Amino acid sequence: MVHGLSLREARDLVDLRFEELARASKSEESVRLSGSGSFSLRESPERVGRNSNTWDAAIAMASKRLRFKPLPLLTERVNDSS
Repeated sequence: MVHGLSLREARDLVDLRFEELARASKSEESVRLSGSGSFSLRESPERVGRNSNTWDAAIAMASKRLRFKPLPLLTERVNDSS
């Protein structure tokens, strides 16, 4: 039991949140997690990168990335736990 939920119920709840996150990112909406922060979609432009083995220049294609922005309180708690 995890906080009154069976392992199966907890897994289903997490899966549901990830499905919601995927759906929202496809429609370019942001998703807020109460007490944690928010996820939003960010576009990265095409750029010149390097092959880490040969150091040859290579084009990194434009892409979309999911970004998590934590609430200041969450960041403070993580930094104070050291």
